[in-house]
Amino acid sequence: MNPRNCGGFFYPVLPTNSMKKLCTLLFISNLFILSGFAQTPGVQWQINDRNGVGDGTALATSDSGLILSLGNKLSKIDKHGLLEWKVTPVQTIESFKHIRKGADGNYYAFGQSGNFSNTDFYVLKFTGSGTILWEKTFGGSQREELDDVKETADGGWVLGGATYSGDGDVIPPTNHSYDSTKSEVWLIKVSPLGNKVWTKTFGGSEHEHLNRIIGNQTDGFLIACFSNSTDGDFQDFNAYNSAWLLNLDNAGNVIWKKRQANFNTIHRTF
Repeated sequence: MNPRNCGGFFYPVLPTNSMKKLCTLLFISNLFILSGFAQTPGVQWQINDRNGVGDGTALATSDSGLILSLGNKLSKIDKHGLLEWKVTPVQTIESFKHIRKGADGNYYAFGQSGNFSNTDFYVLKFTGSGTILWEKTFGGSQREELDDVKETADGGWVLGGATYSGDGDVIPPTNHSYDSTKSEVWLIKVSPLGNKVWTKTFGGSEHEHLNRIIGNQTDGFLIACFSNSTDGDFQDFNAYNSAWLLNLDNAGNVIWKKRQANFNTIHRTF
């Protein structure tokens, strides 16, 4: 079985679902039970989490360890599965979605804070030893749902997802009526210090949602999103239930936008 390179570490090639299940088994929060499995060749240890709830994510570290999230906690384990540190944010976290290492050598955890009816984008910056540097929330009076993040050339981050808000950090639309029951694509640029740099909202009279921030370009970046509208920012006859590709400059302004046949077209292209 050929190995797969994942962040500089090699794992057996498994189906995507199997890899997700493997990572899920490693998530930890309050209680660790380490045990050997002589009856299962190749397994040296595993971690059972009896108290964790919610979704989680993980990032491999350069010392062959893992930084993990589950529920509202972050933990670091070494290559032997032993706990090195644990962090509980001050904010109430609904879920963590991404953990990234920044160009400055520090780590960032991204997710959603609050409860189901009113969540905000959430960012936690911390050191490799688990010291919290800052944590920030961004959003409005309704629900925000984080989907993807990308680091920018200046060490900041662009966070993207969906919003149901039209206040707070979210600028309400000007080319169609705001409706708190319909989601719109929302982007926010955050500085390395956690300050809001700019925000952009793209939508129409129906539901929109961001799928991916595809990557940084010299003149900005690309986002792939889904739209059910035929007005507002997504005016295209018979474009209901369609995929869109938007090229944005470094200030979040649209350079061009194109409707795609489906998301498979976007994934094949990039």
